[in-house]
Amino acid sequence: HLSIRRQRQMCIRDRKEAEISRTINFHSELGYGKQFTTLAGSSNAWCASFVNWCLRTAGYAISSPHPYRARSFAADTTRFSQIDEPVFGAVALVGTSHVGFVYAMDRGRPVLLGGNQSDQINFVRFNPATLRYYVPKSYLPFAQKELKETKLCLLYTSPSPRDLSTS
Repeated sequence: HLSIRRQRQMCIRDRKEAEISRTINFHSELGYGKQFTTLAGSSNAWCASFVNWCLRTAGYAISSPHPYRARSFAADTTRFSQIDEPVFGAVALVGTSHVGFVYAMDRGRPVLLGGNQSDQINFVRFNPATLRYYVPKSYLPFAQKELKETKLCLLYTSPSPRDLSTS
């Protein structure tokens, strides 16, 4: 998956957002650099910009009209389709304020690769009751095939993902 490969190439795992900003600003990459000059700070949520940057880099559509907002994936029904269950690579919307890529399942909870998870790019396990799943329309046939043929049953091993959900 492109986002995992890119994370390794950039050596940004376990680096905090201020340090990541010196390498890349995902907001700037999407054309919002004047509005968001850094990833650092509580007013600069960057999870959606990270996800959209990964999608664009992989040749998929990005969410619109505000690709820096997590809820843009739910709002953009022209480019994205909601699916009922997680599949590898789907965009998972946590409530309305956070997004990441479905990477695996761990003890019944989806593990998301995402940006701005404790100010980092990392893997975190979430409560499935808080998630909705979206895929680019061009990815939908693959997702539907995956949902019919297999269940996402990858076991996450090391390092152990943190659990950000409380229930």
